[in-house]
Amino acid sequence: MEIDTNILNANEFENDFDDDFSFDVQKRGQDYYHNGNVLWVSKNKDNEFYAKVNGKNDNQYFVKIIKKGKYDYSYFCTCPCGYTCKHEYAVLMAVKNNEFDIIELLPSIKEVECDIESLIREIPAEKLKEYMLSPIGKDKVCFEMSSFNDYFRSYLPKQSYDYYYNNLYNNILLSNDIELMKNYFDYINSYIVCNDFEDSYIIIKSIVEAYHNTNRLNYNDYLINYFPKIAMFLRITYRKGSNDLKNEINKWLINVASKNYYDNLYLEDAIIGIKG
Repeated sequence: MEIDTNILNANEFENDFDDDFSFDVQKRGQDYYHNGNVLWVSKNKDNEFYAKVNGKNDNQYFVKIIKKGKYDYSYFCTCPCGYTCKHEYAVLMAVKNNEFDIIELLPSIKEVECDIESLIREIPAEKLKEYMLSPIGKDKVCFEMSSFNDYFRSYLPKQSYDYYYNNLYNNILLSNDIELMKNYFDYINSYIVCNDFEDSYIIIKSIVEAYHNTNRLNYNDYLINYFPKIAMFLRITYRKGSNDLKNEINKWLINVASKNYYDNLYLEDAIIGIKG
């Protein structure tokens, strides 16, 4: 964990948070801190601190703390404890000692939403009838929205590249990207099934560039394990896409090479194979 002593002075954290914690929690939090259970702490420009802490039985907990002013803090931890906990106190000990990285999060972009009534109005009657009479439709009761949205994803409002990129970029910096990546893979697969290759390409591109620009492309085991799937999605998108999309992908690949993305062997293999 890098220490940046130019951002905050330890005097700003003279245990003005102690009254928020019981004596027992303080003691256990100090033990957690001194035993190295605080894995990392990051701070943005709004005095918001994000951290990950090792707990019991190899559980890891995500902590968010906002310093609003002297004696004024807001706390959040994913552990089961219903009140201020040792994980939060351990993070505050790290913050007090200036043991945190400075991060600059990108603007969060909200998903363009669509209610069920508006979606149904957009779907051609024959397509809707085909779904309702299919095994998928007949097995669902009262519109199981996740399945319904996946089936008709091409009719849902389109999300921008910045929506996918910014949200993933921020979650990578906060080490909270695994669940989002699972969703992105589901979206790509749904778009490919719908023959919507432009949108599958947008998401693939956002994944590669977000991990590259956060310097995590070579150091994420989860992503490495999924590169064969990314390569498959990229091959299908390139081969089945329009000529205009092929040209756009070719231009992107030139940019990929110019930025040394090929330093990642898994990405290089994925790209080499798309035209094979």
